[in-house]
Amino acid sequence: MDSIELVSNHIVPLDAAQHPVKSVVVFKGVGAEVTRAFSVNIKAGQNNIKIKNLPSCIDQDSIQVRGLGGATLFDVAFAAAKAKPFPPGYLQESEYLKSLNAKLSMLEGRKRHLDYQADILVGYAKSFTAEHVKPDAFEAFLARFDTLGKSNLEDIAEIKEEIRNLKADIEKEKQNPLAEEDQSYKREASITAVVQTSSDKKVELSLTYFVTRASWVPVYDLRTTSGDSGHPASTVTLQCKAAIQQTTGESWNNASLSLSTGGNAHASSSAVPLLSTLKITPAGHASLFGGDSTNAAIASFRTPMANAAAFGSSAFGQPASAQSQLSTLAMQQQQQHHMVQQLQQQMQQQRLPPQPAVQLQQPQASQPGGFPFGAAPTASAQGEGGGGVRGDDQWVDLVNQASMPEPALEPVNTNPFENANAVATDSVVAATYQIEGRSTIPSDNSTHKVTIFTAQLEGDIEWIVVPRVRTIAYLLCRIKNITTKHFLPGAVNIFLDDTFVAKSDIGHVGPQDSFLCSLGPDPKLKITFSHTEKKKDVGQHAFAPQTDTVTCTNRITLKNTRQTALRKVTVRDTVPITSDSQFKVVLREPQDLATIKAGERVPAGPGVVAQWTAKRADGSGGENEGRMEWVCQLEPGAATGLSLVWDVTSPTGTKWKSFAA
Repeated sequence: MDSIELVSNHIVPLDAAQHPVKSVVVFKGVGAEVTRAFSVNIKAGQNNIKIKNLPSCIDQDSIQVRGLGGATLFDVAFAAAKAKPFPPGYLQESEYLKSLNAKLSMLEGRKRHLDYQADILVGYAKSFTAEHVKPDAFEAFLARFDTLGKSNLEDIAEIKEEIRNLKADIEKEKQNPLAEEDQSYKREASITAVVQTSSDKKVELSLTYFVTRASWVPVYDLRTTSGDSGHPASTVTLQCKAAIQQTTGESWNNASLSLSTGGNAHASSSAVPLLSTLKITPAGHASLFGGDSTNAAIASFRTPMANAAAFGSSAFGQPASAQSQLSTLAMQQQQQHHMVQQLQQQMQQQRLPPQPAVQLQQPQASQPGGFPFGAAPTASAQGEGGGGVRGDDQWVDLVNQASMPEPALEPVNTNPFENANAVATDSVVAATYQIEGRSTIPSDNSTHKVTIFTAQLEGDIEWIVVPRVRTIAYLLCRIKNITTKHFLPGAVNIFLDDTFVAKSDIGHVGPQDSFLCSLGPDPKLKITFSHTEKKKDVGQHAFAPQTDTVTCTNRITLKNTRQTALRKVTVRDTVPITSDSQFKVVLREPQDLATIKAGERVPAGPGVVAQWTAKRADGSGGENEGRMEWVCQLEPGAATGLSLVWDVTSPTGTKWKSFAA
């Protein structure tokens, strides 16, 4: 009869919470890749290494098990967490809080015992009657009753004081910011690794997995100082930090931390999208953008049909011809979907008052008075391919890194702190920043900031005013990225002379690109604004169309109360546009502005030029939307006046109003 070799099956339980997180890579999208290290003693034969208390938000397809020590990995099985409802505010008691609560329970029990003792003593005293107790015995009882009563009252008073103090300590401990939410219910996943070896030995296991509920965003601190002129200095310091949040249920204590600017394969699909066929249908039928072609949501993105001709050289304000309108409409139909995408992807603009375009329309009902402008791996066996031993070189590096001694601390001196910088590594799809030293990021949903880099940049100061919306001059700093780094979109906290003065935002800024940051209002540049309308008295001809003409005027004054010159003050305004052929807009001032194109300038007074604003990448803005600006220079104490004048001609008796588009 053949002999059968029995393979022993050993169970090796491990608690993930008792083993360190070695490294974490946090993605700018939602998620992080966590690597844990385990030193495990295994026996000859088959060993089932069961690792419990792992985050419930693990992506099971991301699990990788690697190891060192001359053993064979056969299988990796994942057990998902069971869903359990937990009420909000489910708090974990720290060991200190547990001891306080235990002591409170003991004291409250002791007080109840003393209360019962007092009740018994009083009840026994009430049972005495003169006919059953001799006077000598009664006197002895009263003495004893007095002694026991005093002792009982003193003990109760002492315990009450202890309970009061203990409750205060408990409340204080509950407010302790170090006290964590009980997140044990977030750590109910487990992994079983089946490892076989021919002899008893110690092996090193590396477990890597991807978790959701973690992310980071860039935030910036921009610091500058006031120069001798009273203006901010031309050199600024930009410090980029990562604001990290995570609620995975496990704290990353003393871990090697990296930040990736890209998404991740677990959070998004890498499949190339399919391109669908485009069909053209008559207006009023289902459009290629979904729904009816007259859908208000799509129509709201359309540029007015007459815009392209509204500000052309000598034809400023003339209604577009029928052929021009058809051409413009065809172009809009082609660009419509692209414009929607552009609007969805547009980066958040600087926090300046918006400069809305103004359109003319015939009101539904006349409204007397008012300003003419509008309000501004798997659960089954994977085999050797599922979690085989691979990437040993990387694991060796991790083990060696973990065994390196911590650097010696520098002696304390009076020099200011230096800012740590991360080591940046660029890959094909993203950049990764290795944060210096070790980091601790608890699972508390709080924002934890680490420094990525600090850069010295060049800045130019300018002022921007949008007086039709707000008579405030905004001090801006145009900063050039002279580094080789890419600045990601994020919030900017601005400090002037170490005082927090404003918040702003930046979009993506590449090397050698520039961006604007608002330093807040400048009260030393005084602004006034007024708008007037006056109907022209023009003669009517018997055989000519009967029309009314209204002259609209915006008057703006600037006064520099500083002791230094302002070299660039930009004042923005808009000329109304219309797509209604019964209205005509003619620009009167600034003179010759209607005859130029974007990028050209006309003089508008001493030290002042007028121009159309630059067009956006999609061709919108500028003269197509009536957006213009003055660029001024103001000497110390000087003042200047600006005028924007236009005529609106409409059929006699037709009421109209302007609104912000």
